[in-house]
Amino acid sequence: MKHSIVKESEGSTLVLQGDLSIESAGAVKEALQEAMEQAESLAVDLSGFDSGDLSFLQLLCSAHRASVQNNKKLSISKQSDAFKHLVVAAGFCRAKGCTEVSAENCLWIGGSEDG
Repeated sequence: MKHSIVKESEGSTLVLQGDLSIESAGAVKEALQEAMEQAESLAVDLSGFDSGDLSFLQLLCSAHRASVQNNKKLSISKQSDAFKHLVVAAGFCRAKGCTEVSAENCLWIGGSEDG
């Protein structure tokens, strides 16, 4: 897994690349925590996502819930086709948000098999 944090005037972007599976879960968690500590608004760029598993999607959900609880914003800015496929295959696409997060800002709203 490779990552970098790019600070911008309106917030920061965390770029995550490569294999984002259980083997890299600790590093992904640390990268998300570090980036969220430094910004009020964080966009996650997954255009370089090659492969991953359910553990990565769970980390994104956990980070998103934490951001809402801390009055911060977490979003996914760019997605690779491999990431879109993982979201669909794992059943994370939703018509409405989970109970902890409002429907307007859930990470998985509006996803479809068409991407």
